[in-house]
Amino acid sequence: MRARVVAPVVSLAVLVAACGSNAASDTGSVSATPQGSSTVQQGVREWHEARLRRVTGLRRNEQDLSYRLPGHPECVASNLLRSTAEVRSYRASGDVIITNPDRSAGVKVVQQSPACRRLFAQALAKAR
Repeated sequence: MRARVVAPVVSLAVLVAACGSNAASDTGSVSATPQGSSTVQQGVREWHEARLRRVTGLRRNEQDLSYRLPGHPECVASNLLRSTAEVRSYRASGDVIITNPDRSAGVKVVQQSPACRRLFAQALAKAR
């Protein structure tokens, strides 16, 4: 009788302990940067669009949903990349992108001059 009770109790204790350790390690890997500009989870950094646009100075064009540099209307980015995962995905697909130094944000540029690429790089360098 005693063996019938002990074995299920021990099994349950081991199962609960294993589940508890995974949950603790998962929550420990998520942290926020000091000013709340982004979150980091297992090497993935994410930006809120409004914060990224404010930091970089990019303006959204509502007509064609592109992003432009103020003072340089000829410099147009078709996509704003707001996480390391998006940057990796666009880079892996062969798109031309320009990123900030830690590659957590970027823009997809199509047929832009070297001057525009340099200006986008300067703007994105402000996103840290």
